[in-house]
Amino acid sequence: MASIAQCSQSELGRVYELSYQGKPARLCLAFDTALTINSTTAQWDAVELASANGYARQLFTPAAGSYDSAINMFKSPDITLTFTASGAGFSYNRAYLVLGTLSGGVTTWNTYISYLIIEPETVALAPGVSKPYAINLLSNDITVSPL
Repeated sequence: MASIAQCSQSELGRVYELSYQGKPARLCLAFDTALTINSTTAQWDAVELASANGYARQLFTPAAGSYDSAINMFKSPDITLTFTASGAGFSYNRAYLVLGTLSGGVTTWNTYISYLIIEPETVALAPGVSKPYAINLLSNDITVSPL
């Protein structure tokens, strides 16, 4: 019979707090087909949409999370970030989330992005049209069989 290892709710909470809670975060839009989840933040920022026609990075700070026994995960409160076009509107096909650290009032963004959303088709937002993104940051309750 195989051994089973489990992660406690308190450990999931500790991991969530260290990883997300109170950290600066941003959701950005880009138009690209060559970069991947393993591309650097600098590479993604180089193809980020220009701040024009209503586009602006969505900055936020994840709040304290809680354990959700229905999904066996520690998760953030629901976070909805919305992009609204103006002027001529804008198009994109990728959204990426970057986490950072704050020290002495200065934010340092992580070297690599944390999450990537690949849209199945190009999203074209006309003036006055909005696109919301529902974000949940999770610490998984992974059950494994040790080697």
